[in-house]
Amino acid sequence: MFIDCFNRDYDMYDFPHFVPREELAYNVDYAEDMVREQWIYHRWRADIEQGSLMQSGRFKAEAQKIAGHGGMILEICAGPGGGFMPAILLQDYNANIMISDLCPTVVREWQRLFNDMDTPPPNVEYAAFNTCDMPFRDNSLDVICGSAAIINIEGGGDSRDRALREVYRVLKPDGLFVFDYDFVTK
Repeated sequence: MFIDCFNRDYDMYDFPHFVPREELAYNVDYAEDMVREQWIYHRWRADIEQGSLMQSGRFKAEAQKIAGHGGMILEICAGPGGGFMPAILLQDYNANIMISDLCPTVVREWQRLFNDMDTPPPNVEYAAFNTCDMPFRDNSLDVICGSAAIINIEGGGDSRDRALREVYRVLKPDGLFVFDYDFVTK
């Protein structure tokens, strides 16, 4: 579904890549730690299977708004926590979501987690790209969301401005942009 909205060619490995398949040099240790320590698996288990996301109510109102808006939902800068995506799936397991991140390992690990499930969410797609240069046609997506996405855009202020301009460009005129402003350090 999302692939029909792409505005350029991409390298196809296990999902579309608009960035190199290999991690950027400064990101290799982060990616290796994520895989070795199974950050995404443990986060999903804590949030969904063990219920911490439901018990805390974290992102519940936002997820209801996003799921209620419907359409194609792009989770930008998903990271190992998945942003709003786990809470959205609690609201609507059939939601049309694309999980994206600049780090291909993040995307690959989410894909691996869902592919290994007995009943994976049926409408999740994946792509690795830079949020400052989104590979989508103008006015093509219904919802863009990202928890701590904008504040943690690489390159600081100018990059954040470029990312916000991309969000505006890609959203449909009646689209919804949901984000929070957490700051994450190593």
